[in-house]
Amino acid sequence: APAAQMLKSRRVGRTKLRYVFTIENASLSCVPALLQPAIPGVPSTVALVWKSGRKTAYGATVRALSPSSDGAAEWPAPVSLTCSVYSTTVQGHQKFEPRASQILLRVEGAVDAKRKLTATLDLAQHASYQRQTHQVDVALAQGAGTLHLTISSTWLKRSLNDDDSDASSSISSSSTASSATGYGFGDFMSERQEEMSERRESAGSVLDATLSATSSPIPTGEGGLTGLTASAIAAAQARGGARGGASSGGG
Repeated sequence: APAAQMLKSRRVGRTKLRYVFTIENASLSCVPALLQPAIPGVPSTVALVWKSGRKTAYGATVRALSPSSDGAAEWPAPVSLTCSVYSTTVQGHQKFEPRASQILLRVEGAVDAKRKLTATLDLAQHASYQRQTHQVDVALAQGAGTLHLTISSTWLKRSLNDDDSDASSSISSSSTASSATGYGFGDFMSERQEEMSERRESAGSVLDATLSATSSPIPTGEGGLTGLTASAIAAAQARGGARGGASSGGG
């Protein structure tokens, strides 16, 4: 089947890698009106949430800074997200497939009721086999402001006895890096569900490509698919009849 072979060739050299991405020293720059407190003297608060796929990491909820400060809000504590990134090798050239993530800033206690400020960050641009750290300025949606942060990535290498998809890597990293990265059993189970979903989608794609590439009808003769199915059904009915006869005879 040409379509199935083409699909297989496109997937050759595709590797799933697990990373821990960490953002720290994040600060928000925006117009003061966005965080103006609803009650004078009571600062509004901003909560940071980082999402990618099924993964969610919660940062601190901080008070908005005074309008005279350089920034509107700051999150000095690190926030980590553990997720997978795919690496594809095509004609000897390796690249990481995009892995989108979203940073949500939830504002409460401001004049402008409850509001969410959002920013999009492609994790693949910060993935590497060597630990890397970048200072990034991420624009918020609708021109609401800018989020300044430092992002680093750490590749979680597989253990030497890891011959499965990445189960051993998940378990070993959860015990050694859970305090530093926030990775635990919940993340492990989420990874398993995500991997199972990807496998089902991949299997469905291969089946669809194979069926669409089949130009000749499915053989229905004695040696064909229908013939084999009919033979199996007949054999099962024969076994069922034999058991029924033995049962009635014994009764």
